[in-house]
Amino acid sequence: MKKLFYLSIALTIVAITSCTKEEDDDITKPASELIVGTWKLSSSTINPAYDWNGDGNLITNIFSTLMPCATDDEIRFNANGTFDYVENTPCKTQEEVTYSFLNDNQLLLTYTDSTGSDTDTLDIEVTESSFKITQMFNEGGTTYTIKDGYTKQ
Repeated sequence: MKKLFYLSIALTIVAITSCTKEEDDDITKPASELIVGTWKLSSSTINPAYDWNGDGNLITNIFSTLMPCATDDEIRFNANGTFDYVENTPCKTQEEVTYSFLNDNQLLLTYTDSTGSDTDTLDIEVTESSFKITQMFNEGGTTYTIKDGYTKQ
């Protein structure tokens, strides 16, 4: 009877340990692997409140004010370091951008068009199912923080 008791305890410990490892899988993968795939914008906020649309109304929820052309956009990070931005409705345009990682929490985007090139450094958090970008800007002595959330498609 004691052997059965100890066997059940051992099996319980193995089961708990196995579950814990699965939950930690996306933590051990580098951001450069986790980010590859197609993502759709699911949230966009700004803090403190800001006149995002230039209409005199201060808002914190940018996503709720976006036109459908922007809310169904998808971004695709390709394994070869290219980044596709697809505006699905009604624009139907596609722009290719390159990306590289400065570290697991910072992404460098490089945009090139007929007028030249530009770069953005973005603070990021990425898991198997979500991708978050944090950007900051100063205006009139106030620092604003924009947080965009994406869901993997």
